[in-house]
Amino acid sequence: MLIFAGIDTTSNLFGACCYALSIHPEWQIKLREEVQKQYSTYEQLNSDNINVSNQITNFINECMRMYTPVPYFIEREVKQDHKVGDYFLKKNSEVSLCLFPNNYDSKNYKDPFTFNPDRWNQQGIDPFVFLPFSIGKRNCIGQHMALMELKCLLVYLLMNFEVNSVGEKQVWTFKFVYTIQNEKFIKLKRIGK
Repeated sequence: MLIFAGIDTTSNLFGACCYALSIHPEWQIKLREEVQKQYSTYEQLNSDNINVSNQITNFINECMRMYTPVPYFIEREVKQDHKVGDYFLKKNSEVSLCLFPNNYDSKNYKDPFTFNPDRWNQQGIDPFVFLPFSIGKRNCIGQHMALMELKCLLVYLLMNFEVNSVGEKQVWTFKFVYTIQNEKFIKLKRIGK
């Protein structure tokens, strides 16, 4: 389970980031400029300086919000009888939470259907609304590693490739079982060499 959870979700999110770069070229340019300012070579990237760029972090957060790699259910066991609104939750029953609607609720995010990594510069985003790695004692134990991997992949990608969509604008689709998107979704063009 750990292998599946760690590899598949990270690769799915990287695919979503590539998709976002392809349909938002202005962000691709902005992030590439940021990467070029921070690192003259990929070899300069290390655990001490990987978190320097707020723009890359904001971009990843927005991709996790809009194209979350785990859009469906987080299951929890009810520890004691509890009433939530009109619902009664009985002790020892299983509750499945679908967190995805939070990401597109206008009560939580201004213009939720607009891709806007700058929204993450704002203070006061509720940590109980944006839950890409869950929260509490049972949150994702690999979240820091996943984010480091993703940042390394994005830095390498932005240093070496231009990401473009293929044909007409493709639409990212969510799948319960992780599978590859359309094989002709994006194309990479080598740059700078």
